[in-house]
Amino acid sequence: MACETVRHFRGRFVDLAQLQAEIEEFMKSGDFNVQTSRAGTHGTVIQGTKPAMPRGDDGALQALTVHIDGRPNNFVVRIGVGEWVGDLAATSVETIPLTDLFHVIDIELHRGLAEMVGRLQKRVNTWV
Repeated sequence: MACETVRHFRGRFVDLAQLQAEIEEFMKSGDFNVQTSRAGTHGTVIQGTKPAMPRGDDGALQALTVHIDGRPNNFVVRIGVGEWVGDLAATSVETIPLTDLFHVIDIELHRGLAEMVGRLQKRVNTWV
């Protein structure tokens, strides 16, 4: 089952750098190790993980993943669970297949991650 939310915001004129900072701070306050991609023409990716987070079927470390793409008055925020990308800070979104960033997970086995996706989406809604 998918554990992902996608929201399209129009006409809000939001400072996307500030939104990114709010999301990073939210993750850090939850004791996540956070990394952020370089901004590119397809937006920015923010990932947070913890040592105790479950691993995927392939053994890869999973991460709470956020993709922000667009302009201040017309943008999309996608929140889900994906594979932790090594050295994301040196990477731009254009070089990462989105299929690696967002996975389908078993919500029963990964209930904590599913709840975190929901909590983060609610926070994004209040910031925007």
